[in-house]
Amino acid sequence: MSDFWKPYPELYNQLELVHKKTVEAVHNFPLLESIEPLLMQRGKMLRPAFLLIGSKYGKQPDTIIDAAAAIELLHIATLLHDDVLDDAALRRNVPTFHISAGIKNAILAGDWLFAKSISLIAPMLKQDQIPILTTAAQRICSSEIEQDIRKGKVFTSTRTYLRTIAGKTAALITLALRSGAELAQAEPAIKITLQRLGYNIGIAFQIQDDILDYAGDTKNLQKPTGKDIYEGICTLPLILALQKATKQSSQQQIFNNSLPPLTNAYKSYYENFVQKYNGIQDAVQFSKMYITRANREIETLPQIPETEILKDIVKRLIERQY
Repeated sequence: MSDFWKPYPELYNQLELVHKKTVEAVHNFPLLESIEPLLMQRGKMLRPAFLLIGSKYGKQPDTIIDAAAAIELLHIATLLHDDVLDDAALRRNVPTFHISAGIKNAILAGDWLFAKSISLIAPMLKQDQIPILTTAAQRICSSEIEQDIRKGKVFTSTRTYLRTIAGKTAALITLALRSGAELAQAEPAIKITLQRLGYNIGIAFQIQDDILDYAGDTKNLQKPTGKDIYEGICTLPLILALQKATKQSSQQQIFNNSLPPLTNAYKSYYENFVQKYNGIQDAVQFSKMYITRANREIETLPQIPETEILKDIVKRLIERQY
């Protein structure tokens, strides 16, 4: 278990149960030996933690551990597919699944875990709650497709970037908080607040991830840095640097045409470019807008211990170096 949750003993103990349930849920997985290293490393377990927190705003059901395990399995399924799309070599400091088991098996494994996740959580949902799950799954897939289509394109608008990460990251965090509240039959106003909170946390969290890809440490991150450039993905630090450079250029068209391809061969060029035009610092300032919005939503929640935990989590997630 990540030390991130140790300051919150009750939540930490619940996440231990979630992890056991997650392992138990895949006991009949055909490629169990290949998936075990990823499961044992666990990661931050952020999504199941948010589901558990969301459930505290109502009457937490007996099935909440199963629901949290379902969210974690859904997250792992997206990681397997993500790593294939990005041709990533490491995840949580272990070789990625497609490296050890092959691309075909990685795709099938992601599909299997997705189906298993649905089979765990679907029986707990009422008919009118099912679209919350299906809409989130559609957004995640759509955002991955959109990002893949744009690979290698240097210029991406801030709006397009935000739409993509809203689907890639914020959708699952939003789903976790909202699902916890739905299963606990929380008040409608609380469900909506948690949904907005999940969106703002997710956006700020992904921006920090993209910042760390330029400024982080491989050992802390448990995955290589510079992967976005390697994959041809233009994220916020580069987007903001490009915007600033374009404004400062007296010959904008020449500037646009002179940029090299967004590939690993020009990794140093783009890292220096981001540094020269303060892309990282500007991205930090950009993320603070979403942090402020998240904290504003938290202030409207009932004053229970989990509300204080949310305040602390937001601060720690954005200051993290991993």
